[in-house]
Amino acid sequence: MRLLIFVACLAMPACSISARHVSSMVVSREAQMFNIMKITPVLLAEDVDACIAFWNALGLSTSMAVPFEGRTGFAALSSGDSELMYQSFALSRAQDPKAIAGVQRAVIYLDVASLDDVLARLGSTEVDVPVRETGHGTREVHVRDPAGNLIGFSEAVESVAGK
Repeated sequence: MRLLIFVACLAMPACSISARHVSSMVVSREAQMFNIMKITPVLLAEDVDACIAFWNALGLSTSMAVPFEGRTGFAALSSGDSELMYQSFALSRAQDPKAIAGVQRAVIYLDVASLDDVLARLGSTEVDVPVRETGHGTREVHVRDPAGNLIGFSEAVESVAGK
């Protein structure tokens, strides 16, 4: 049907619909069928409990913790609508060793309301990339979580100027 409409429009000089418009309508309609409700990173860690402590100090709450072999094997941490999960390498290997083959580390980038608040909560956490202003209107810092993942915290410069 779409092809028929497209061909009919091409044949009519007064038709205002273009091939690009028809194509974007198709993509838009198909994109609506694949509606992502939420994206949640799941990071692997040797010590999930250390990662829980790291994020709890930053104000995230532990919404779920699942024990595995006498330690925490899986945890979900949240703040508002944002959620982050950790799973131990041991639990991952027990479930399906092939599923995590080659998985190393991740980079997570978070927009925050106050970078100064984050810096105060980081305490003695080693900073990988010191606080800097970027060319795209943010002020940011990068640290590593206890699992070795690079975590970037970013604040819009406008919010700094508006204080």
